[in-house]
Amino acid sequence: MRSSPRMVALIAVVPALAACPATASAAECGTASKPGAAPAKGTVELAKTSDTDAAFGRGRGTKLISLTFDVKGCELPAGGSAPTLELLTVKGVGDLPEDSVSLRRATPDGTSMDVVLAVDGEKLSPGSFGALAVLRTPNLATARVSITASRSDHRWWIPILLGAAAAAALFGITNLVRFATLTPARRKDVNWPFVLGVAAISIGAGALAALWVYLSQDVWVFDENVKGTLAAGATAATSGTVAGLMPKIWPD
Repeated sequence: MRSSPRMVALIAVVPALAACPATASAAECGTASKPGAAPAKGTVELAKTSDTDAAFGRGRGTKLISLTFDVKGCELPAGGSAPTLELLTVKGVGDLPEDSVSLRRATPDGTSMDVVLAVDGEKLSPGSFGALAVLRTPNLATARVSITASRSDHRWWIPILLGAAAAAALFGITNLVRFATLTPARRKDVNWPFVLGVAAISIGAGALAALWVYLSQDVWVFDENVKGTLAAGATAATSGTVAGLMPKIWPD
């Protein structure tokens, strides 16, 4: 039986394909791809799925920042060296205390690495903070990531006291001036229980307005928000229902 030319060519090609080497996989980071070559060093890129913010709200405790880096140029071996963490100052934002951030874990996975940072809210004063997290890993390019953290003042009673104090002061000053203009005879006609009732409503309105200011903000800080909180309390003390009751306090 004679073989056709096409079959002869196919038989010749098969051994040649078998002799070709398989496509080489990416070199392991830190090892040379061939004798005499420099050890492979990977580049890193922050994945879009990373979460770089730790927002505590009015709580404290611990929040986690999850970072995923895509590794290119080589493959990370399992159980490789963990990165070191350093925090650098970022212009225009409060410094994130270095002792408030720690490296919880770093998990290499071939062409990616997951890094989890833990932020201790107990070591943060109320406010917003930021830092440049610098992660240095053997056989990888240095990774630099901007991270942020924020915490609101958890003492909710402070804005209530501020609002009540502002309302009481404004109510007292306004009505003392009005009382001073009354003649001795008309002062005897003042309905003091009514005055005290309106005062209680005024102070309560101021306290509630200040509390609303506090609750409506993600981050409430005394130094930054005290003026606005006092203004809200004072405004509520002389508007709305209180404004309608004030003229009725003093006899005509």
